Amino acid sequence: MKYFIILMLMVVTSCKSKPQTKEALPVLFHPSFNPGPHVMVYKTSGDYRFNVPVLLSDNDSGIISYPDPGDLKIADKPASYPSLLNKGYLIDNRGVSKHTAFLKMTYSDYAKLDSLPSLSTLQSWIIARNAITELCDCGDKSGYTNIEKQINDMIDQDSLHAICKTVLKVK
Repeated sequence: MKYFIILMLMVVTSCKSKPQTKEALPVLFHPSFNPGPHVMVYKTSGDYRFNVPVLLSDNDSGIISYPDPGDLKIADKPASYPSLLNKGYLIDNRGVSKHTAFLKMTYSDYAKLDSLPSLSTLQSWIIARNAITELCDCGDKSGYTNIEKQINDMIDQDSLHAICKTVLKVK
C-alpha cells in the first residue's frame, strides 16, 4: 500500500497541464495593441478566399461598405487576397469584420468591372452572410517582423485565441 501511494504521488506530480495564460504559452512573440492597422486573422465556413468581401450593417440587413473595382487593382493585377495561413486561417488584407459577407464575384472579375455596381446589384451578388466563423485581432502590424510566420507559430501551438483578442468564434 505504501508503494502504491508513493507511485500515485509521483504520477500526479509529474503530469503537466497545458498552459492557459498568455504569459505561460511557449510563444516568443506577443502582439501589442497600439493604434494603427491591426492584423486580423479569420476562418470562414467555406472557401471564400477569392471572393470579394463587403461590410454589412450591424444587423446584417444591408451593405454599408464595399470596394471600388479600381481598389482591387495593382498594376493591372488583382490585389488584396487574404494571406493563407496554417489550419485554414487567413490574414485579412481587405478589411473584414464579424459583419462581412462575400460576393459571388472574385477579386479578378470584380477588378475588371468598368464601373461601380449599384447597391442593389451588389446585394444580389451576396453568396455568403455570416461566413466568418472565427475572427481574431492580433495587434498592430508594426510590432511584427514576419507576420505570417509569427501568426502561424501561434496557430501551430494552438495559442491564437489566447494571445490575440477573439472578436468572434462561432461554436
